[in-house]
Amino acid sequence: MSSTVKLASLAVACAASVHAEIWEALPSLPESNGGFACAAWEDKIAVIGGTNWVGDEKRWLAVVHCYDPAGKAWTTLAPLAEPLAHPVIAETSAGLVVAGGTTGQAPFLSSLFFKSGGMEVKRGPQMTQPRVAAAGGVLGDELIVVGGTADLANLALMRSDVV
Repeated sequence: MSSTVKLASLAVACAASVHAEIWEALPSLPESNGGFACAAWEDKIAVIGGTNWVGDEKRWLAVVHCYDPAGKAWTTLAPLAEPLAHPVIAETSAGLVVAGGTTGQAPFLSSLFFKSGGMEVKRGPQMTQPRVAAAGGVLGDELIVVGGTADLANLALMRSDVV
């Protein structure tokens, strides 16, 4: 038997033994949103900032929404002090850290800490360079930020360094 026939037989056998999962519709976000920071946090899903369009106007959002999978409901928390989109977000042992991004008017050079056990937001250290649409994560309790740009409309400015 050829290897192609063996692979095809294996694929058919696997497909026959798999049953379809039942998908459940979940409540939509309270408003349309893109470019937000999103992370699992304290058994919930946090959606922070972002953008949306109303008619021909792009709106920069300062919203904080949390989805509770157990209660299957969204809660809207107190807004950020200013809009924020395209930041890096990561979970630390002390809570969430959100860094970089843009307010829609200027790069956001600060970082925000969302304290565990509540929604206390504190400003953290300043970033030395704009980091819009960067990638990142936590190593230990240190936020590592990779790439990003000073201007989301000019991808030629995209960086490849790490801070």
